[in-house]
Amino acid sequence: MRGRQDHGRHQAPAKTGRSNPFSPLKSPSEPVLITAAALLVIGLAFLIIPSSTDVSGHRISCGSALAPSDDASIRDAATRIADAMLGRTSTPHAEQDCAAALSQRRIIGWPLAALGTAALIGVGAAQLMMTTGRRPENSE
Repeated sequence: MRGRQDHGRHQAPAKTGRSNPFSPLKSPSEPVLITAAALLVIGLAFLIIPSSTDVSGHRISCGSALAPSDDASIRDAATRIADAMLGRTSTPHAEQDCAAALSQRRIIGWPLAALGTAALIGVGAAQLMMTTGRRPENSE
């Protein structure tokens, strides 16, 4: 045992002070932050991307859940298509189809966007409390 020397075979690598960009998550709240941002983006996409309906093989734009087309323009487009293609004068059910499509978009989009926003606010508040060292005061 005397004079035993370790010739650098089992030394820990020296730290350079730089963080590895490919290292695992930097904080426990990072997965929540990523998920919240994804929920917000997906929810907004459901609300912003225009929807359309099919009338006699032709697409009629219904607008988006945030900016729907007015019923008169949908009715006019459906009537023109029906008159031209089928020789009919009655209006197809394009208005009801558009209303249903936009309603489905709202049912999915608003809760996703709200959940993502709430989670982002929660993570931001938690990060702020951690960095400032403040704790919420009890109301008792």
